[in-house]
Amino acid sequence: MTTINDRLAYLDRLISVQNCGHNVHEEIDEAISLVRSELRVENPEFCGTDYGRYIENVKRLAGSCYSEDFRLANGIIYGAYSSGAEGDIYVGRAVGTSTSVHALEATFKDVAYLTRESRRNAPDLNGKVVFVDQGVSIPRGQRIKRLLKIISVEDVRRRDE
Repeated sequence: MTTINDRLAYLDRLISVQNCGHNVHEEIDEAISLVRSELRVENPEFCGTDYGRYIENVKRLAGSCYSEDFRLANGIIYGAYSSGAEGDIYVGRAVGTSTSVHALEATFKDVAYLTRESRRNAPDLNGKVVFVDQGVSIPRGQRIKRLLKIISVEDVRRRDE
């Protein structure tokens, strides 16, 4: 319990400093995201309702295939969404990434997931956080909030060989 209180105190200090006009906003944002993700993984009771609803959706979508082994992928996907990050997300193959993103879509209205198959009939993406598989692009004319590209670690290794 002491480490939880220490982390919460550290998080409070970082949040209070965040708005003080320092030039280290990026580092502070990164530290806040790290502490929040550690609290989420180690102490589910501190997760809050959004993360809890997300995990329930993951379990519902995965059904009998759900495994605690996929916690890392769930944490990466939720962390990328909740942190406000944009860019590439590197994940392993067959770790439940698609299920995690579909669960995020079911939990939050501002999330969309584009795959090669779904791109043809892409929904309205305006104002959404869009996750895309590797090699998938956003249709023209869409004004998205953020773009997160999912890249399989195995695919990266094959390109380098």
